[in-house]
Amino acid sequence: MTMKLLSLLLLCLLAGTAHAQAPKTAADVTLSQITLYQTGIESGCKDSGLKNGGNEKNVGAFCDCVINVLKADVSDDEWRRALVFSAGGNYQEEAKILDAHLEKTRSCRAGPK
Repeated sequence: MTMKLLSLLLLCLLAGTAHAQAPKTAADVTLSQITLYQTGIESGCKDSGLKNGGNEKNVGAFCDCVINVLKADVSDDEWRRALVFSAGGNYQEEAKILDAHLEKTRSCRAGPK
């Protein structure tokens, strides 16, 4: 999967992430909202991979890897800002935050080790 395709996939997944009570500022975002946001990204990744004909084991391993890399690399402030942008429908700004970290997910394409 190319980085542009992965970026587009994440943007589409993030655009569909639901937010029960959309925070207005990064300071309004709770840790439980960040966790829910991350879970939505992971679930969206898996759903999309399976819908595109991926093997369940491989899709699961890939998406688990991607979210774990992002969790390790994206700061709490970046998660908060990305979530606010997503909740406000500003997906380009949301993608800019996460795109800066996608290069580190390249290793996920190699599959489980």
